[in-house]
Amino acid sequence: MPIKQAAPPADQLLRALSPHHRDILVATYFRRRTTREAAQQLGIPHDTVRTQLYQAMRELTGLLSATRPWQSPSAQAPLHRRR
Repeated sequence: MPIKQAAPPADQLLRALSPHHRDILVATYFRRRTTREAAQQLGIPHDTVRTQLYQAMRELTGLLSATRPWQSPSAQAPLHRRR
């Protein structure tokens, strides 16, 4: 049985993100703002925040996947359901 490694701390993962994606995640999840509130704070359109948030979550998922070599990609939950 392989030894499971712990996921890196959240601050380490955030530092690994692109600065723009980090700003979007901090403005929404960590400051508990809606995407509309984050858009106002960041001075960018609401739809841009939504798109960038999706891309930031994909980037974060990729970083987490890289730290979990024992977990196959098919075992990971999708970010959203397809219609």
